[in-house]
Amino acid sequence: MKTFSFITKLYLVLTYCAGGMIFAAHMSQVNLENPLLLLVLCVIASLTLILKVEGSTNRSHYTFNFLVYGFTFAVFGTSEAILVIVVSNLVEWIWNKPPWFIQFVNA
Repeated sequence: MKTFSFITKLYLVLTYCAGGMIFAAHMSQVNLENPLLLLVLCVIASLTLILKVEGSTNRSHYTFNFLVYGFTFAVFGTSEAILVIVVSNLVEWIWNKPPWFIQFVNA
């Protein structure tokens, strides 16, 4: 991140702060009526991020995590969908070890 311009660093910091505030605001609203389904969705979303389908080049791939995110949003709502997104991206970050600033923007 040292090689980024000031504008790029500012953009990244503002993006991280906005994401953190949205996450914090929604975590107080998480409804754990069906925690087992929520856990299963976190596991499936994590697996879909880790096990990517390779595309035609080494830089292209297809992930199916958006299907899990959409299902979570439709069944539970925004707060639980954000939780599944954050958990799956943390697991993918631990597993694949991409640069942290890229993973934060992806989440």
